[in-house]
Amino acid sequence: MVEVNQFGGRVIIAPQWSMYDQNVLSEDVYAQLMELKNENKVKVKTLLENELEKIELFKYARKVHFSKDWTPELINFARGHVIRTSDVAEKKHTLLANPFPKIFNHKEMYWVDFPDEAIVDVYTKINGYMLSASMVNDNVFVSTTGTIDSKYALYGKRLIENSPVAMHHLKHNLNTTLMFEVCADWDPHIVTETNGLHFLGFRSNIRLGDKSAFNDLWCSGYAETIGFNLSTQIIQMTFAEAKALSLTDKGEGFICVLPHTNYALKLKTPYYSILKILARGKNLQSAKARIKNDPILSATVWLQPLLNGLERYNFDLMDEKKRLECMRKILTTLGV
Repeated sequence: MVEVNQFGGRVIIAPQWSMYDQNVLSEDVYAQLMELKNENKVKVKTLLENELEKIELFKYARKVHFSKDWTPELINFARGHVIRTSDVAEKKHTLLANPFPKIFNHKEMYWVDFPDEAIVDVYTKINGYMLSASMVNDNVFVSTTGTIDSKYALYGKRLIENSPVAMHHLKHNLNTTLMFEVCADWDPHIVTETNGLHFLGFRSNIRLGDKSAFNDLWCSGYAETIGFNLSTQIIQMTFAEAKALSLTDKGEGFICVLPHTNYALKLKTPYYSILKILARGKNLQSAKARIKNDPILSATVWLQPLLNGLERYNFDLMDEKKRLECMRKILTTLGV
């Protein structure tokens, strides 16, 4: 544990929270990832293997979400990261895809919190799926958090290949991973977003741990030039103000970053969280119980009128899409 006193008070932040700061992917890190694979804490998918090289995709196992048994390697190198081992005998490792590290929800872990008075950069969280893109051997290389050849990955790849400016950038920045949130009609989420590529940021594939994951210059200027949806408009405010904003917003939420640091967390809105629990819950009663156990969600002013409205429908017999349509209709009548 380390103490951070820059806000005039004691703030305890776990060391796992920060990203690595190094120039190369060391053999020690790779060996630890292999050990985590043996412990079934990370899933490793071999994409290519021959006498010259091996390419692998790393994704932390679902059980880690429940066990909370996070390690620096799982946070920083197992969220759809793709590692190439060339010169297999010498074990030289390089990153082909270097997406964002794991960003936790506010208080998901006891150390994921900021003081109310802390000034944070606030970015809009888009409700889609994440896509990483880089150039490998003169070809566009894409990955989601767990695949390179799923329909999600291939759809995002087509969007990128159809953007001449995106292709130009990738070809002239060979050691860079661009990151997007992808939204599509065929992949509905809780919040309705604009379809297409939403530019999130970029990271170097060589230098790890630098503060390029949330780069204001790119998000505010380059995204519009390149023709992507500008998703991460920066707003600076206190963390208390950010929490208040999340209570009334109707998006998925916000990413809050301490300026000039690698510390970030997600603030989910009650609007998103309540609709998600109800849409995907086993039944209405169990979903209601889960919501009412959360002090923030249960205090939402429109919650009870929404639940009263749902009692008039055969909610448990609906699929997720129908449940969302039903809830949006009721909320519209309530003026939400």
